[in-house]
Amino acid sequence: MELDTVKNIATIAAPLTKIVFETFLKPKFEDIKDKWKRDKKLLVYAFEDKFLDYLNESYEKNAVLNTVAFKKRKILLNEVYVPLTLQCQNHQNKKENLIITEFNNELFKNSNKILITDTAGMGKSTLSKKMLLSCIDNNEGVPVLIELRRLSKNKDIVQEILEQLNPINETIDKQFILDLIKRGDFVFFFDGFDEISLTDRSLVTTEIQKFISKARKNKFVLTSRPEESLSSFGDFNKYQIKPLIPDEAYELIKN
Repeated sequence: MELDTVKNIATIAAPLTKIVFETFLKPKFEDIKDKWKRDKKLLVYAFEDKFLDYLNESYEKNAVLNTVAFKKRKILLNEVYVPLTLQCQNHQNKKENLIITEFNNELFKNSNKILITDTAGMGKSTLSKKMLLSCIDNNEGVPVLIELRRLSKNKDIVQEILEQLNPINETIDKQFILDLIKRGDFVFFFDGFDEISLTDRSLVTTEIQKFISKARKNKFVLTSRPEESLSSFGDFNKYQIKPLIPDEAYELIKN
């Protein structure tokens, strides 16, 4: 990717992530910082820097794609994204379609927990990235993308978040992060359930469920190929990605 393009993404991201921080995170910092014995100004500034860095890096990382056609070239996701259609069955057992052009709160109208399945290569990871970007673009919440293959018996969700944030003091900051998360306004994208190691899958499944129970004021998006073990998430609203129709496929190839 051209250096100028990378700089442009960073320039676009900075004011957007600042708005997300000011809207959703700063009020929580102010609310809970008095619980901590450390210097309050140092605590707030340190966490502001960490979260802004995280949000900016997350935006920049997910704004570009590696492609099979151009292995040495990265392209902007927004330039090639073709809106995907999610299909679910409503309470009347009728199929409903929802076209995803950006982060869409309509997905969460019946539940704050949704499961999106597709077969290999149909776009679940791309969809997660697109929703993360537009979540920041439209100031819908604080998005956190967790690649589930990175979790194991030795690393839980909060530890993965801390690793992404590169905390000052893991012991203290872990509880601080938990306090923030429990207050809501985060959108967690748990990407690639099927990519979890089979030896760790049962344990990681339990960890995801415990985390969601503790952080119930937030929104959760779980993506996976169809798996029998997804029955553990029976309380999630379930969506499937519909295959692209020929015109959509041609548009994607053209892009």
